[in-house]
Amino acid sequence: MIEGSTGRPPEMSSTTQVDRVVIGAGFSGVLAALEAHAAGESVVLLEASDRMGGALCGHELDGVTVDVGAESFSVVTPDVTELLVSWGLASDIVSPEPTPPRIVLAQSSEPVPRGVMGIPAGIDTLSQSGLCDAGELAEVAKNDSQPIPDWAGWSVSDVVVSRLSRPVLDRLVAPVIYGVFGTHPDSLEAKAVFPELLARAEACGSLLEAASTLRANGPSMGQAVQSLRGGLHQLAEVLAQRLADRDIPVHLSTPVSAITSVAGGHLVHASVPFTAQRVTLAVGPSALRNLLGEHDDLLPMLEALEPVKSRVCIVSVDDDTLNSFPVGSGALIADEVGVGVKALTHVNAKWAWLSQVLPANRHIIRLSLHHNHSQGVPGGDDSVRGSDAERQAVTDALWRVLAVPEEAVREMAFHSWSDVLMRPRPGFSEHVSFLKTLAAARGIDIRGGVGSGNGLLRIAKSSSINTTQEVHRV
Repeated sequence: MIEGSTGRPPEMSSTTQVDRVVIGAGFSGVLAALEAHAAGESVVLLEASDRMGGALCGHELDGVTVDVGAESFSVVTPDVTELLVSWGLASDIVSPEPTPPRIVLAQSSEPVPRGVMGIPAGIDTLSQSGLCDAGELAEVAKNDSQPIPDWAGWSVSDVVVSRLSRPVLDRLVAPVIYGVFGTHPDSLEAKAVFPELLARAEACGSLLEAASTLRANGPSMGQAVQSLRGGLHQLAEVLAQRLADRDIPVHLSTPVSAITSVAGGHLVHASVPFTAQRVTLAVGPSALRNLLGEHDDLLPMLEALEPVKSRVCIVSVDDDTLNSFPVGSGALIADEVGVGVKALTHVNAKWAWLSQVLPANRHIIRLSLHHNHSQGVPGGDDSVRGSDAERQAVTDALWRVLAVPEEAVREMAFHSWSDVLMRPRPGFSEHVSFLKTLAAARGIDIRGGVGSGNGLLRIAKSSSINTTQEVHRV
């Protein structure tokens, strides 16, 4: 049962009592609602926007609907895949084509070497990449042979420069990290970005060896993912159906203005108000700060929550020179290139289903813009069309990286994400752990990117929903 902000089931009074209110109807919020229902709780889901799915979002471009939010999920562990299989989606799950991306430097373009978040899977892998000369490789080998330090509070840059080298950071790790997190590795906590890698390095004594043991025989960068045929945005409809099958009420266009403590629980202030013993917050960092603002003792931790604003552009082009997929599935673009785009995906090179539905010589490119070129107005017409600066940045990147002339561009559309991804600065993990503990003592469960980290895999791993529950409760 999905209601809009003006819809209200007849039996509801002005304030309705439930066991749990879940705020946020993205992937994390829906899993939390399913989890509560499976545990026997009465639960209602509130969503501020007019649609479900959060970052699972598509946009129609030149006759096809393309993901403008999450476009894949990690398969480093099988949690998401197994959940989707249990939902009857096995035949719709697709893997990317074996066309690994490239890293674009000012004077060259090289395949992204196998590794973990840009950390090469061994010195031989780095050597074969062509990104370092003999002297630089010797420096990397020497640095990575030193004793492992205590990495508490270190940034990604601190770890990479200390264990490997500045050239490896600038040419390889920084473009990868920037493409994934939208933030320079100077500003990201290493233990939040690759906790498994650092734990493995502490055990074996080498960062390169740790990356090798984790990924040496695995897929290349960008290949350890899966999606759905037709686009991952379709998962939003699946989530809505899972809730409908269980009669879990969903209220769209229902922003929550505040959560206040009352006897026996919480009062959730919205156009459809609720009282509940427990509240789950599956929202972005800015919304979380606003909703927990009345708790003075949480403010130091809340101040550590910082969203990463991102701006995506999807472009339809007609150009037969792209039929050979010149940059594989896409490109990570180093700062030294000097364009206003940090990464691009050649979408139909990565996903075969899209190539099968496009006309001959038609290609779809998705680009992620640098912040200083993101001048559109989120939510308005200008957001979709893009500012003149944004459109020029996209045109420049298409020519510089793919040699696509401006006249080959058919359609272009932009989309903004202002409060989805987290920027885990040094000290972030400790702050979030403390925040979740204090909130839980009040009956407030923190989910989403803040509670579990960015990405569908981390969200799925943090949920207690399992495939057995899902199969037997349809």
